[in-house]
Amino acid sequence: MKILDPGTYTLIQDFPGRQGLNRWRVGIPPAGPMDDFSFRVANRLVGNDESAAALEITLGGPTIVFNKDTLVAITGAPIAATVDGQVVEAWKSFVIKKGGTLQLSQLQGEGVRSYLAVAGGIDSPDYLGSKSSFPLGKLGGLSEGSPLQINDELSIGEPVSNPSPKTLPASMIPKFRDTWEIDVLLGPQEAPDYLTPEDLDTLFKSTYEVSHNANRMGVRLIGPKPKFARKDGGEGGGHPSNVNDTPYAIGSINFTGDNPVILGVDGPSLGGFLCPITIPSYHWWKIGQARAGNKIRFRRVTMDYVISTRLRQDEAIRNLSPRKNLPRPSFVTKPSEDNNERGLIHEIQSTESKLKVQYRIAGDVYLLVEYGDPSIMDINARVRVHLLEQFLLKHKPSGLVDTIPGVRSLLIWYDNRKLSLDDLMKLLNQAELELPHRDIKLPSRVFELPIAFHDKWSRDATERYMNSIRSEAIYLPDNVDFVAKSNGLNGAADVEKIVMEASYLVLGLGDVYLGAPCAVPLDPRHRLTVPKFNPVRTYTPEGAVGIGGQYMCIYPAESPGGYQLIGRTLPIWNTKGNLPNFTPEKPWLLDMFDQIRFKPVTENELEAYREAFSAGRYKLETKQEELCMKEYNKFLKSIENETKEVKARQKIGADAMQLQERAITDSRHLFDEALKITSFLANMVVNGPNYVGVSGKPSKDAPAFVSSPEYPSGHVRSSLPPPRGLKNVLDEEGPAGFVKAVMSTKRALLTDTTWRDAHQSLLMTRMRTTDMLNIAVPTSHALANCFSIEMWGGATFDVALRFLHECPWTRLAKLRELVPNVPFQMLFRGANAVGYSAYSDNVVYKFCKQAKNTGIDIFRIFDSLNYLENMRLGIDAVGEAGGIIEATLCYTGDITNPNETKYPLEYYLLQARELVKLGIHVLCVKDMAGLMKPAAAKILISALRKEFPDLPIHVHTHDTAGTAVASAIACFEAGATAVDCCNDAVSGLTSQGSMGAILSNYQHTEKDTGINLDDYLELTSYWEKTRKMYSHFESGQKSAGADVYKNQIPGGQYTNLYFQALSLGIAQDWDKLKVAYMDANQILGDIVKVTPSSKVVGDLASFMVSNQLDRETTLRRANELDFPESVIEFLQGYLGQPYGGFPEPFRSDVLRDPSLPRFEGRPGTYLSPFDFESCHRDLEAKWQRPMSELDVMSHIQFPDVFDDYLKNLHKYGEVTNLPTPNFWSPMDIGEKVTFNVKSRTFTATLDSVGEIRPDGNCIVTYDVNHLKHRITVKAKQPKELPYILREEFGSKVIAMKRKKADPSNKGSVGAPLPGKVLQVKHKAGDRVKRGDVIVVLSSMKLQLTVTAHRNGKIYSLCVTEGDTVLAGDLLCEIH
Repeated sequence: MKILDPGTYTLIQDFPGRQGLNRWRVGIPPAGPMDDFSFRVANRLVGNDESAAALEITLGGPTIVFNKDTLVAITGAPIAATVDGQVVEAWKSFVIKKGGTLQLSQLQGEGVRSYLAVAGGIDSPDYLGSKSSFPLGKLGGLSEGSPLQINDELSIGEPVSNPSPKTLPASMIPKFRDTWEIDVLLGPQEAPDYLTPEDLDTLFKSTYEVSHNANRMGVRLIGPKPKFARKDGGEGGGHPSNVNDTPYAIGSINFTGDNPVILGVDGPSLGGFLCPITIPSYHWWKIGQARAGNKIRFRRVTMDYVISTRLRQDEAIRNLSPRKNLPRPSFVTKPSEDNNERGLIHEIQSTESKLKVQYRIAGDVYLLVEYGDPSIMDINARVRVHLLEQFLLKHKPSGLVDTIPGVRSLLIWYDNRKLSLDDLMKLLNQAELELPHRDIKLPSRVFELPIAFHDKWSRDATERYMNSIRSEAIYLPDNVDFVAKSNGLNGAADVEKIVMEASYLVLGLGDVYLGAPCAVPLDPRHRLTVPKFNPVRTYTPEGAVGIGGQYMCIYPAESPGGYQLIGRTLPIWNTKGNLPNFTPEKPWLLDMFDQIRFKPVTENELEAYREAFSAGRYKLETKQEELCMKEYNKFLKSIENETKEVKARQKIGADAMQLQERAITDSRHLFDEALKITSFLANMVVNGPNYVGVSGKPSKDAPAFVSSPEYPSGHVRSSLPPPRGLKNVLDEEGPAGFVKAVMSTKRALLTDTTWRDAHQSLLMTRMRTTDMLNIAVPTSHALANCFSIEMWGGATFDVALRFLHECPWTRLAKLRELVPNVPFQMLFRGANAVGYSAYSDNVVYKFCKQAKNTGIDIFRIFDSLNYLENMRLGIDAVGEAGGIIEATLCYTGDITNPNETKYPLEYYLLQARELVKLGIHVLCVKDMAGLMKPAAAKILISALRKEFPDLPIHVHTHDTAGTAVASAIACFEAGATAVDCCNDAVSGLTSQGSMGAILSNYQHTEKDTGINLDDYLELTSYWEKTRKMYSHFESGQKSAGADVYKNQIPGGQYTNLYFQALSLGIAQDWDKLKVAYMDANQILGDIVKVTPSSKVVGDLASFMVSNQLDRETTLRRANELDFPESVIEFLQGYLGQPYGGFPEPFRSDVLRDPSLPRFEGRPGTYLSPFDFESCHRDLEAKWQRPMSELDVMSHIQFPDVFDDYLKNLHKYGEVTNLPTPNFWSPMDIGEKVTFNVKSRTFTATLDSVGEIRPDGNCIVTYDVNHLKHRITVKAKQPKELPYILREEFGSKVIAMKRKKADPSNKGSVGAPLPGKVLQVKHKAGDRVKRGDVIVVLSSMKLQLTVTAHRNGKIYSLCVTEGDTVLAGDLLCEIH
């Protein structure tokens, strides 16, 4: 076999790898296949023994020419494979003729590794009994463990017989998924000794995500952090996950700090972290196929089930026949009190002469025996481990694979098919009866190794680390100085003196692989203690001497590492075993209980020693000593007081270093966050702003407003506490007192909507929190006499998350802190909360409570269909939360028109009566489209006031037709208590009427608003300048339009609908869209239109214009069109029941799929109570960060949007800290921006922008607080120049040209609208039925499913998730 192309990462492996005594025991991992199931099956398919050497292929495969006829088989993760251009199938063997070329390209779908076996196996050299490759140790395989290279030639062994092609039964082929369910057994270090029962519960209930740090050594997981049962690891380390160095089992879930890692076949044999659960050997293959982003759930099973399943798996592989009569899993849902169901299966208590012994399961093929106190490093325990190991090696029971000693434990690796756990335990109990307990003496070789202390090689490794990984840490720039400070010493000379005086006893081998010693000074006064590098180094020189915890280690090869480096010595590993002190069977230098003593040499002297040693001219001499434990324990007793003094000194030093580390960590964290924010700026420089479809260039001139204590309270520029307002009344007297106060005043009370509906209506809801905070204190003074400030709810909630990358709860809390005197009001969608669909009742109740506690006072409760049952839920929830219940009549139609039959005056009076019966505090008339003319206002408000003389009446309207101020005055004259309006700078058009006009109208009258016009005008100056920063979000509407009386488009929807039209490419048909809006409303039954019902009408109108459908055609083709998701859900009843019922037959035609549920009544009554606790836990597991209850609520309201918000937060940090001009617009070269991260100020200057390279990357250079940072940005599409170097600001991304669907062919499925592909539900080759969902599309907030229009098989699939498509683009073909 000749390798023409080696593929991504192709290794030679055999099964079960490098096993046997004195292998893993000394840090030589078994290696072998990560997916042993697929590997073994591949060998059996070509007639080999399961153990034969074959190829493991990761991600991308090789291209191989065969020099003789060869039977081959491909298994594992699906991979594209051809022989001489002809496709070949996996999981069956086939012959490749002499000269044939096998090409394995990229993996297809899930999984990570594929396998290629050839009859006769691959004939490569053995190393320590195996052909398996261990790349990190540079051993095994074809050449020093390395992956295959171009032009490598592999020999093929002779087949044991004349094998014939075979096919694996389909039922045996594994399913490669993005979610894996993996069996586990408890142990070794589980609850209650190491974890809490709650931690165990979390382990089995949570879904973990596979990190990008997944390889043959281990698979790191992202998931919830355990609480742990201990506060620390005692002498094993300061973190509760730390233990005194213990041997590890393959498949153990190892908590390195708070983060779990599944240990793989190339993993370490020894380490200082606990392992609470272990994967049985029959599921190790799943570890090998889990890829970054996959999900993993652990399933606890019993040992009986595990043993039976493994035997059946072995039988199935051996016979290539599916397992039959597989036992049902013996699931365990709660930790059992029965020790047989725990990791700890047996325990012998301590006596005066014996240490305590615990026997802990570590999967199905390992048993961990622990001696003594787990929190103490006791050499007596290590001696006891040694005696037990010698006992086992003396008896050599059949089935004993290896013994791996740790500091106080022994891991016994056994084959349970030959040696049962019961028989092993009998032997171990016998050992405890026979082993000596007194007068123990052990032989101990003493090595005197030369050491260049504080050497240049170690300093170079540290400098590399500082330049590439971390520039600041308490252990930088000088590890030795850090060791001194951590131990309360005066400097490097003190450290050197202790190191030279110490005699280090080797307690374990393989601490960093390949015979690396885990050694500790015999004299506890010489035990220097230090934490390790965090994160670890990527480079450590071979021969480096380091200290971590209280252990000393010598690195056997160049490798990553975390020990603090203090010097360098001779090599302790010789791969070939051809030097003095080594043999081919023992390529490691040291043995257990050897002693290492260092002698100081210069760097030049060490280089000479190393050269002579590597050339075989220098042999280390050893001195034989005896370690007498009786005498040693006497010695420890004699220095007890001195040891305590040393530990006390070390604690003082360690505490001081810990304080310093916290300060550095905090500072570094702030700088890292600043760099994230700078990356956001750099991305905009290359790719442009993250919005499309808008026009113009926003102003970069940000307003400023300076407050001062020189001005009295109540003055707009005062920084003193603001005057009392209605918020103070509410806090002191409750809702009843508030109602009494507003009904007793003669003032015309105003609600300022500038912070919510004004910018929602005028600027597409894009107002950022920072621009509100900047004017919040002046507002608290100038508008102290307002009824309320509407500042939250409605579309502001999801837009803050979706487009502004802000937390809406944080906005509410910060503004509440600065405005303590004016009631805050929100728009609340009743049963829909702030979302667009129904939620469980307990969600609505909890949302109201959270909103009230965070700062909302008045809840304007409405239902988008005026559906009383949805309103009732919201009213009850707000009442229970203690908020002011402002129930709403949504106004539509025209009560002045005698031909208005659906929504006449009596309709509103009937609705009002029902609302008042529910115990509301305020009645609101919500005219969301500005349809209520002054004459209509007078009629309606007069009628309401007459019927409800003691009830506050609050009116909301829009100025779309230019009548808002006149309508407001008419309302006041008819008896309204309060009216909505907004600052002049953002008033008019689709926004609210001018506050300045209304307050001026009532100046010097009994209805005077109490708002000072001069102060108010200063706010106006601020908002005029601020509006210019958002000019690119304006619709371009230049004047009021009376056509709103026909189309009835709500003001809050107008600009968003226009923006949606721009995004869909139909803005040129804006007039048609307004007509289509009227038609869509009639199609849907002439409904009340306010979010979310208005969104339904708008989505249908956009759909009609995009697909060139008129009203008649839409109705005629309703049974075949793929309507937007919002339309379908409306017709299902997700929003409630519309007045007058659903339109038929339109509803039945759209809901033609019988599986679509229909709701009669309030949809929330069909929903089960929401499980907040489970959701909270899953969120923290998914995102690996603490989540507040407010975060959980954001997720419940908008799961996908909240996910995107967190992704953006993780990638770019708190971009809400940026000034608004820099948030919207790319910076120019030389431009500076200043922003804060918590208490620290950063200034970032754009220095330079490189050209976009052929790989699509661009280097952007910033100066951040006088430090240069090069940021690599991936261009979203091939461009000649970065965005800021192009002339036109509004340059648009051009979608890839795609083949168009054939409208005349029902099997040709096209995109009904332009947008982004959110989900692809099927793949090519799948059989589908008419109505099956193929693709889910989204454009802005419009989402729709595209379904199959015929039964058949998907012949071709033309899109993937994340693609951008235009209307009519071909999505798939169904034959």
